[in-house]
Amino acid sequence: MKRLLKNASKVSGLTMVSRVFGLVRDQLFAAMIGAGFFADCFVIAFRIPNLLRDLFAEGALSNAFVPTLTKTIYQDSPKQGLVMVSKLMGLIIFVVGTIIVLGILFAPQIVHMIAPGFSAIAGKVDQTAELARILFPFLLFVSLGAVLMGIHHAHQSFTYPSIAPLMFNAASIAGGLVIHFGGYTGKTAVMIWSVGTLCGGFLQFAIQAPPLLRAKKIPLPSFKKILANRRVREMMILMGPAIIALSGAQINILVNTILASLLEEGAPSWLNYGFRLMQLPIGIFGVAIGVVALAQASKDVSANDNALFHRNIEHAMNLNWLLTMPCAVGLWVMAQPIVALLFERGAFTAFDTEMTAKAIQFYALGLPFYAGVKVKGPIFFTRNLARIPMVASLTGIAINILFNVLMYKKLGHWGLALGTSIGMLMNFLLLSIYFNRKFTPPQISSSVLFFFKVIIISVLMGVLTHQISHQVFTDPAPTEIYKILHVIVTIACAMVGYVVLVKAFGIWGLLKQVLKKD
Repeated sequence: MKRLLKNASKVSGLTMVSRVFGLVRDQLFAAMIGAGFFADCFVIAFRIPNLLRDLFAEGALSNAFVPTLTKTIYQDSPKQGLVMVSKLMGLIIFVVGTIIVLGILFAPQIVHMIAPGFSAIAGKVDQTAELARILFPFLLFVSLGAVLMGIHHAHQSFTYPSIAPLMFNAASIAGGLVIHFGGYTGKTAVMIWSVGTLCGGFLQFAIQAPPLLRAKKIPLPSFKKILANRRVREMMILMGPAIIALSGAQINILVNTILASLLEEGAPSWLNYGFRLMQLPIGIFGVAIGVVALAQASKDVSANDNALFHRNIEHAMNLNWLLTMPCAVGLWVMAQPIVALLFERGAFTAFDTEMTAKAIQFYALGLPFYAGVKVKGPIFFTRNLARIPMVASLTGIAINILFNVLMYKKLGHWGLALGTSIGMLMNFLLLSIYFNRKFTPPQISSSVLFFFKVIIISVLMGVLTHQISHQVFTDPAPTEIYKILHVIVTIACAMVGYVVLVKAFGIWGLLKQVLKKD
């Protein structure tokens, strides 16, 4: 448990810095480009390679690669691990390179498919396709970056992979600063932003290479007899179901993108801003815990230590609830003040704030379960049970699509966010049911009790937060200083209240006992 907490804390800390940079990046985007024509074009253009990245590079590849490479190193030899990495890099360069060429050639057709509503607005499809052609090579950089990230994780190294997203955000911010100081607007501004995003993808890959090169853990790519390597074949077998199993949220986002393009202008941007803000707690807590839990579980399985395997997963899930549940409640209560503080300036209007806040609130309902899927889903791959999370993900996707298709016209863009949350809840529930059946974890009752305690604590914290936000800060025309005080004071009080409640409900003592036992 101590090792899990130590590594998770390191990943969380670096991820938090990256997410802060990400917020700065989003603030610049909102101020420079806003939430209208050009913002919608970039959101859809970046959605294309970004979706492929989530499906392939940082989704299926990462979660199938880490357990397979760990097994190769511990059960075969480090030399065989290098051979596997060499073959995998050759395969990625060939496959992803082909996808990039096809994407550039058929960019307009792809835009028509994922944003059919853009056809009704003159020039919107052409502008989006032009941006997509700039951004498609981003996929190769992040795919190779995912391989380097997997090598780091397989060797229990988490620092450089956690720094990588920070470099991506830094490059995007640099692009935003060029726009600001150059006084660029409209098409020129969004083109510069796209180039900065592409450079960020390259830096995300490049920053991870030096320590691996020094340790001689990066071989040259090999294009010969790739599929003859049994560990590569084993990983690809895992990847097939993994693409489906771990991509529920991304497919839901794609469905939302298609339907949002059929709503009023700005809807794709409002959903994007909302989802980006929700990614802050998911990235800091859910993904960080999941990354460490997967690496630790892969090691426990390779060592055939079932008791430690179960204990680490239980602790990882308890940490997930303890950290993400209050974030979800806080985002619901504080959505509008937070959006107003972060984005409402320049091209981003008060109406955009209201619409984005609605999206955040309904995304927040699924936040703990989204993070829970990030933690629990990959664990099945350590036992070659990829079909289970695949079924769970497909079920969640089907429910999300059905709900959104039936309700998007009636509910608008916030209904699409609600559908995503419902889909993620179903995904997590099915994962939990199958996990208990397949792994028969001990002390289920204590985990359930912990979960409900955290819910009660988070609701009480939410009531406190609402009272402070709505009774103390009532100025209808707040200044920037007033907005800052509103958010900082309210969140600070909420955090203090949460800590007091955690101690009062005995969870603080429970975690201390767990640490002492381990």
